[in-house]
Amino acid sequence: MMLPQNHQQMYHAIIKTYNLHPKFSRYVSDWLIDYRPSDFSRLYRMTQGTFHKLHGFVMEKYPQYECDNDTGRILIASMVKLLVTLEYLAAQGPLRRIEDEFGLADSTVLNIIEEILDIFTDNQGIFIKWPSVDEAEIIKSEFEDASTFPGVIGAIDGSQIEVKVPIAHIHDCTNRKCRQSVILQGVCTYSKLFSS
Repeated sequence: MMLPQNHQQMYHAIIKTYNLHPKFSRYVSDWLIDYRPSDFSRLYRMTQGTFHKLHGFVMEKYPQYECDNDTGRILIASMVKLLVTLEYLAAQGPLRRIEDEFGLADSTVLNIIEEILDIFTDNQGIFIKWPSVDEAEIIKSEFEDASTFPGVIGAIDGSQIEVKVPIAHIHDCTNRKCRQSVILQGVCTYSKLFSS
């Protein structure tokens, strides 16, 4: 079936606009160095150095992660998977923006986020540690020196992250605004290291 002329023009205008929208057309390692440090930190909530350490950790623990492609599907680099997940966690914006930015399908983005979060969860004891008694004393003195507020060993904050929930568990994850979400809570030391 042929589209009427005005619909064809509109279709071509939409496709032209979509194709002009910036996408990642080069290897991640190429455009990653183009970011100004402040822009990278603002977008991904960590420095590029921390990102590279985290990526190195993922590759060391899961060397097959970069080349596991038995399905015949297009291989997505582990750096891209890590950036997709970090952007999702940092921005808490709509998945459609991430899908569009990285040129991935919504199901692929969700699968990537789940894969990376599984890696983080499996290794949480490596990254997040409650301070020992001696470390707690050091942290207390750092907070007190900065704020004159005694006895503080951590700064706590939380955020609600919207999730898709199976119908059978919808009541388990419904927040006060009647949306389905999970609560992400973190405790940081004065040096901005997660302790819980």
